[in-house]
Amino acid sequence: MEKIKVLSLFSGIGAFEKALTNLKLEFELVGFSEIDKYAIESYAAIHNVDKSLNLGDVSKIETESIPDFDLMTYGFPCQDISVAGRQKGFSENSETRSSLLWEAMKIAKVKQPKYMIAENVKNLIGKKFKDDFDKWLNDLDDLGYNTYYEVLNSKDFGVPQNRERVFVVSIRKDIDNKEFKFPKGETTGVKLKDVLEDTINEKYYLSEQVQKRFKFNEKYHHSLIGTTAPEFRTIGQRDLVYKEEGVMGALVATDYKQPKQILEVVGNLDINGMDCIKRVYSTNGLSPTLTTMEGGNRQPKVYEGEYKIRKLTPLECWRLMSFSDEDFNIAKETLNNTYHKGKDRSDSQLYKQSGNSIVVKVAEELLRKLFN
Repeated sequence: MEKIKVLSLFSGIGAFEKALTNLKLEFELVGFSEIDKYAIESYAAIHNVDKSLNLGDVSKIETESIPDFDLMTYGFPCQDISVAGRQKGFSENSETRSSLLWEAMKIAKVKQPKYMIAENVKNLIGKKFKDDFDKWLNDLDDLGYNTYYEVLNSKDFGVPQNRERVFVVSIRKDIDNKEFKFPKGETTGVKLKDVLEDTINEKYYLSEQVQKRFKFNEKYHHSLIGTTAPEFRTIGQRDLVYKEEGVMGALVATDYKQPKQILEVVGNLDINGMDCIKRVYSTNGLSPTLTTMEGGNRQPKVYEGEYKIRKLTPLECWRLMSFSDEDFNIAKETLNNTYHKGKDRSDSQLYKQSGNSIVVKVAEELLRKLFN
């Protein structure tokens, strides 16, 4: 097929571009649009493009000056749609961050690309925003596009992260054969432990004071084991502690304030039986899950030692977005050299960039279906 010309809006660190590269689909980037100075540095370094290709604020782009392109990607801001946000919505002219979607639609109206792919949180198709979502679909129809949408979860695509996102694919009617189908995920068995680093810097372990707050909670699902919330307030998402044997909750841009927490396995008991009854956890010896314990020797195992609860590292977060270690190292080195005189101080931005991104493996499967 001919080289695909791509316009990337709300680019972040360029997950769709990385997916195209991984699929070995030849493409030409006509421009990208990003306003965060740190993300711009990472994007340019990872994809080896000049920062002059950055069109800047999507609301200020001179549409007529953009070269023609075939594919537009636009994972527009979710702050006003997400359950965790203020849910101000994305109505046209509402001036919310999420309403920047309509700036992308202005570009689509003028440039009429063959394909467009948007991504956002699952709440986009919830009851609260139904009217705005339907208006968007109607506008796409009026612009001459057939539009398909589906919720895809990264844990179904070989990534141990429970990240449900809506993907909206629009194909220009004059080229659409109406055979597009979203990829079907499957249970892969991949677990959080499969993306963890072997050696961890001590700075990522929680303080002794916080570790002592850990409480096991058997009511949590199979990926969660407890919380480090203090007594004086209710449990929040940032207090949750995940198991290495499960999948991680969805990463978010604000994780830099308190990255996701995991409980490390410290060993196995030398006893007969399945692995699940042998494991010992360092937080007061809690086994992976509690069961009815029938059959003997299934009680939680106690480990007399220090707590081992830590934060995910920035690299582990990038792996959970299925970026390569090379991508991460390039971004880290670029940020440290550009903003920190070569010192290792880029963690906060690296956490933000992963939480803001799209899971590359999901984007790969979507693009594979779109371009066969």
